[in-house]
Amino acid sequence: MPKSNFESKRIPKITLTGEDMGGVLIGFTHLKEAWVSPAFEGKAEPKYQVQVLLHKDEDADLIEKLQDQIEQLVEDTWGAKSVKKIGDGTKTEIYSPLVDGADILENNEEAPDYLEDYYALSLKNKTQPAVAISVGKGKPIVTVDHRDFDWDDIYPGCFCNISFGLYTWDAGGAKVCSSLRGVIKVGDGEQLIGEGKPTLTNSFDEDLLAEMGILGGATEEDILGDEEPEETQDEDLDNLDEELDEEPEVVEETPKAKRGRPRSSTRNRTAKKPTATGEDESTSPRTTSRKRAGRTRTRTAK
Repeated sequence: MPKSNFESKRIPKITLTGEDMGGVLIGFTHLKEAWVSPAFEGKAEPKYQVQVLLHKDEDADLIEKLQDQIEQLVEDTWGAKSVKKIGDGTKTEIYSPLVDGADILENNEEAPDYLEDYYALSLKNKTQPAVAISVGKGKPIVTVDHRDFDWDDIYPGCFCNISFGLYTWDAGGAKVCSSLRGVIKVGDGEQLIGEGKPTLTNSFDEDLLAEMGILGGATEEDILGDEEPEETQDEDLDNLDEELDEEPEVVEETPKAKRGRPRSSTRNRTAKKPTATGEDESTSPRTTSRKRAGRTRTRTAK
């Protein structure tokens, strides 16, 4: 529990959209289920998490802005002298969710080498954030309850727009905490960790695929041949519509004689025109992506 006289300061909502709304680079993700590091099992509560990677050169302005916001929260909470104590929590008194990747590598031998070029922003929440996938500008997003949503589409190396908050806390040590609010995947990139979703190229040896003729630019004609396709159901429906558009035949009937008062009139009966409806099935949304290779350069942090 925080100290009785402690007053938390917060920034309720910050949005990261990257350059031209193209999203920010994502490191590890734990969005489907809450997760806690094995080193902290039994000591910390599992949380939904995402790591944002900000390049030290390309995202320098954004890094500086986030650092300013964190420093302002610390100053408002613990005073101006506390700002110089901000760090990753291992060597300093005040933990920050924004950490130099070089410091992560120094304290974790298993951390990936590409972190040398980045600042890592760790965002967490006990409650699952809003998660969705954008399939193109001006089109509805695909949310987790949609049949076409796939958790594997959000992976280390993709690009997302992120919404989160920051606040100060002093239970178990002074810290600036994050509150992950929402994640929208907007683009694809090079897989940073693991192989990602199974594909032909990561599931089979390239030599085998080459022998099968799958690699090397096989066309649809190579696979299907040059035979004319069979008549489709849509064409059958078109023919049916043409038949239904024809004028119905008028059938003239002579009434049968009935007992009692005779009737000399005749009546015309027009056959009812049947109707047919057809709907085109929509294809599953495809993620509009921006391909951007991850960097693995080694650079000494400034």
